[in-house]
Amino acid sequence: LGDREKKDEVYHILKPLLQENIQDDWFFKPLSSDEAALVGAELLITPKQVHIVLELFKYHTLVNKEDANNKKFRIMVKRRLLQENSQEIHSLPTKKAKQDLLMQYVEKSFVQYQKVINKLSAT
Repeated sequence: LGDREKKDEVYHILKPLLQENIQDDWFFKPLSSDEAALVGAELLITPKQVHIVLELFKYHTLVNKEDANNKKFRIMVKRRLLQENSQEIHSLPTKKAKQDLLMQYVEKSFVQYQKVINKLSAT
C-alpha cells in the first residue's frame, strides 16, 4: 500500500472510536492482529502498544461517561491480558488461583490507566 492508502486504512480502522459511542458493540471489540500491526506501523509503535493505547482511550471515554466498570470493557481487557500472560496463568494449579492472578493484572492495568489519565489531565 502507498502512504496515502495506509493513512486512509488506519483512519478507517480508528474512525468508529472517534465517535465514542459506547452503545456500539464495536467500541468494545479489540483490533485484529493485522489491524494493530497496520496502525502500529503507521504510528511507529508495536501492536501491543496499539492495543494498550486504544484500551486507555476507551477507559478514558468510559470514565467520562461514568461507566468505568463496564462489563464489556473489562472482558476485552481480560482477554488481552490472558493472551499475553497465558503461560504464567495456566501454570497455576487451581481455577481460583488463575482467576485471582488475572484479576490482579486487570486491576493493575486500570490503576495504570487512571494514572495516565490523571497525569494528562494535570498538564
